[in-house]
Amino acid sequence: MKITLKQAVGIFARTFAALAGAVLLAAQGWSWATSSSVKANAYLIGLMLLGVAVASLLAVAAALIAAPATSRFGLSVRAFLEKLLAGVGVVAFNSAADVVAFGKLLPPLLIACALAFGVTWLTYVAPSPVTKTIAPE
Repeated sequence: MKITLKQAVGIFARTFAALAGAVLLAAQGWSWATSSSVKANAYLIGLMLLGVAVASLLAVAAALIAAPATSRFGLSVRAFLEKLLAGVGVVAFNSAADVVAFGKLLPPLLIACALAFGVTWLTYVAPSPVTKTIAPE
């Protein structure tokens, strides 16, 4: 199934919105739970939002290569995996030393992944059934 540019932009925008909300909530929650400086939190949020952009591109790529996910569970799992892969990828891209210190970034990343799954699950709207019309002969 081919998708149009408009559909690809829609997939990117919906994925970015869901994952960005999850990232911002996770980062803010993590900063409330730990004592971090503003600069460190801003840097973490910047990396996570970069991860969101990468995850959104992964969503478009998955839709182009395989097919768009259509079920609630499929969309939710994709959101979780896209966030996880993009988060790890952005950390590795940023610096190899950050991968060594990944333990500090893992809790907010997993929280963001779980929130991405939850937000996608809760905001799922089943597609309208397609009705076929038969032309008179």
